[in-house]
Amino acid sequence: MKKYPKTTAKALRTYRKALSWVNAHHDEALRLFASADKLDAEVAALTFRRREYLLSAPSERFLADLKRQETELKARVPTKSVDWDAAIDHTIAAEALAADG
Repeated sequence: MKKYPKTTAKALRTYRKALSWVNAHHDEALRLFASADKLDAEVAALTFRRREYLLSAPSERFLADLKRQETELKARVPTKSVDWDAAIDHTIAAEALAADG
């Protein structure tokens, strides 16, 4: 992301437009989702309802939740710790999503 910030920003803005379309055309999006994933309409509808079609830059709350989940998982499965503050750079996403486009 740091090597190609303009490409990352364009991808995020394009994804945001796609999500806006999904939210504005729910029935058509559901049909496309069911068809593309070869799902029964009822299963697709259930899956669709369980998802939030939103896009935002990772927040401090999001990072705190990642760290909490890691702690809970490490209690069950020993793993190497992740430096989430270094792993997730929210500034590129925040700048891209703040820009018009």
